[in-house]
Amino acid sequence: MDDPLATTARLSRQGNSTGVTLSKEGLDAAGLARGAAVRVEATPGRITIAPADGTDAEAMALFDASLHRYGRAYAILAR
Repeated sequence: MDDPLATTARLSRQGNSTGVTLSKEGLDAAGLARGAAVRVEATPGRITIAPADGTDAEAMALFDASLHRYGRAYAILAR
Protein backbone atom coordinates (compact mmCIF):
# COMPACT_ATOMS: atom_id res chain seq x y z
CA MET A 1 0.00 0.00 0.00
CA ASP A 2 1.27 3.49 -0.84
CA ASP A 3 2.19 5.89 1.93
CA PRO A 4 -0.67 8.29 2.64
CA LEU A 5 -0.23 11.86 1.49
CA ALA A 6 0.06 14.07 4.58
CA THR A 7 0.06 17.85 4.30
CA THR A 8 -0.65 20.84 6.49
CA ALA A 9 -3.52 23.17 5.65
CA ARG A 10 -4.95 26.26 7.27
CA LEU A 11 -8.61 26.78 8.15
CA SER A 12 -9.97 29.93 6.52
CA ARG A 13 -13.13 31.99 6.67
CA GLN A 14 -15.57 31.35 3.84
CA GLY A 15 -18.61 33.55 4.36
CA ASN A 16 -20.17 32.57 7.68
CA SER A 17 -18.41 29.20 7.59
CA THR A 18 -14.87 27.88 7.86
CA GLY A 19 -13.21 25.94 5.07
CA VAL A 20 -10.02 24.11 4.32
CA THR A 21 -8.36 24.02 0.90
CA LEU A 22 -7.25 20.59 -0.26
CA SER A 23 -4.55 20.13 -2.89
CA LYS A 24 -5.21 18.33 -6.16
CA GLU A 25 -2.64 15.74 -5.09
CA GLY A 26 -4.50 15.14 -1.83
CA LEU A 27 -7.83 14.76 -3.63
CA ASP A 28 -6.25 12.41 -6.17
CA ALA A 29 -4.70 10.31 -3.38
CA ALA A 30 -8.14 10.02 -1.74
CA GLY A 31 -9.85 9.21 -5.04
CA LEU A 32 -11.98 12.37 -4.83
CA ALA A 33 -12.54 15.31 -7.15
CA ARG A 34 -13.82 18.86 -6.75
CA GLY A 35 -17.60 18.76 -6.36
CA ALA A 36 -17.70 15.22 -4.96
CA ALA A 37 -20.21 14.51 -2.19
CA VAL A 38 -18.36 13.76 1.04
CA ARG A 39 -19.29 12.77 4.57
CA VAL A 40 -17.70 14.84 7.34
CA GLU A 41 -17.37 13.28 10.79
CA ALA A 42 -16.11 15.27 13.76
CA THR A 43 -14.87 13.93 17.08
CA PRO A 44 -12.81 15.78 19.70
CA GLY A 45 -9.55 16.77 18.03
CA ARG A 46 -10.26 15.07 14.68
CA ILE A 47 -12.25 15.73 11.49
CA THR A 48 -12.59 12.92 8.95
CA ILE A 49 -13.66 13.49 5.34
CA ALA A 50 -14.69 10.43 3.31
CA PRO A 51 -16.69 9.75 0.16
CA ALA A 52 -20.42 9.93 0.86
CA ASP A 53 -22.37 6.69 0.77
CA GLY A 54 -25.38 6.36 -1.53
CA THR A 55 -27.81 7.99 0.91
CA ASP A 56 -25.59 11.03 1.47
CA ALA A 57 -24.86 11.38 -2.25
CA GLU A 58 -28.58 11.25 -3.04
CA ALA A 59 -29.34 13.91 -0.42
CA MET A 60 -26.56 16.13 -1.80
CA ALA A 61 -27.92 15.73 -5.34
CA LEU A 62 -31.38 16.79 -4.15
CA PHE A 63 -29.90 19.77 -2.32
CA ASP A 64 -27.88 20.79 -5.40
CA ALA A 65 -31.04 20.66 -7.54
CA SER A 66 -32.90 22.72 -4.94
CA LEU A 67 -30.06 25.24 -4.73
CA HIS A 68 -30.02 25.58 -8.51
CA ARG A 69 -33.76 26.19 -8.62
CA TYR A 70 -34.17 28.33 -5.47
CA GLY A 71 -30.67 29.84 -5.10
CA ARG A 72 -31.86 33.46 -5.14
CA ALA A 73 -34.50 32.75 -2.49
CA TYR A 74 -31.90 31.02 -0.27
CA ALA A 75 -29.57 34.00 -0.66
CA ILE A 76 -32.32 36.42 0.37
CA LEU A 77 -33.32 34.26 3.35
CA ALA A 78 -29.69 34.00 4.47
CA ARG A 79 -29.40 37.77 4.94
